Parts: sequence; structure tokens; C-alpha cells
Amino acid sequence: MTVDQATIDEVRTIVDIFSALTWPAPKAEIYPVAESLGWTLRSDREKGVDCIASFSFGRSLATIALLRGMISEISVAVSSRTDEADEGDRRSLALAYSDTRSVVEGILGEPSRVHRGTFPKTSWDLASGGRLAVARVKREVLLIVIHEEFADVERFEEARGIPGDRGPLADIP
Repeated sequence: MTVDQATIDEVRTIVDIFSALTWPAPKAEIYPVAESLGWTLRSDREKGVDCIASFSFGRSLATIALLRGMISEISVAVSSRTDEADEGDRRSLALAYSDTRSVVEGILGEPSRVHRGTFPKTSWDLASGGRLAVARVKREVLLIVIHEEFADVERFEEARGIPGDRGPLADIP
């Protein structure tokens, strides 16, 4: 099976809009962002907002996490979901990740951080202080933007050699 994915133009539009966010971004900014991306509001809660994103391959979930009334993270699946047990699907998902990563690199230039492994993630620091990433998770490829404070924590950990996949309680016996 092949994994369907967002087109170059669809990825470019998301990257452009995510890159234009200024931090801190209040919850109220979600609505114009969602509207400009053609997303449909699915649920609106104190801790976050879910939207349905429409792509050339179909629909996917966009999740906006909130902390203290401010946007902390926006993530959207830019590929179709796969059967993680199917070897062909895993190869196809790896290709979709690579394709999406290449598109974003063509827009933003060299990445700031590349995490390889079972679930790779490539990140770019944004002029706004936030960070944009392409991540391959178990069953899909995500495009993620995080708040400047969280990006600062990632940069702090990277500067000290702390692995990106290390759990927060790893040193507690």
C-alpha cells in the first residue's frame, strides 16, 4: 500500500502560516489560522482545539494544544494513516517523511536538528523563536510548530547533549 501525503503546495501553505506566528500566540489566533488553512473546527476546549484539515489525499486531524490560554503546539497529520504492522506501509511512510522533510528544507533551508531512529524528527528554528518540525510517528507523518518557550527547552537540552527521545523521569530511580 502507498501512503498518501500532502502536496508541495499544501505543505508550503502550512509552513508559511506556521512560520508567521508570533509568540506568545493567544488562543484567539487559532481561528484565523484554521480559517486560512481551510480547517473545520471540531472541538474547542480550555486545553486545546481540534480541527479537521482537508488535503488532496483526504481529511486528517489538526490538534492545537493550549497552555495558560496561549498556543503551545499545533500539529497536523500530512499523510494518510498506515498499518504499522505492514512492512510495505512502513517503507511508504518513511518515503512520505523524507518527501515532506525535503519540501520543508526547500522552504526553510538547513534544519537546526535532525533526530534519527525509529521515529525520526527534523526541526527548524523559526525567526519568531518557535520551532517547526516534520516527525514520523507510528502511523503517520506530522507537521508541528511549537511555542518559543518549548523550543528554548529543546535547544537547551540539545546544547547539553540530552537526547530528544529521553523521558523526563529517566534519571529518577
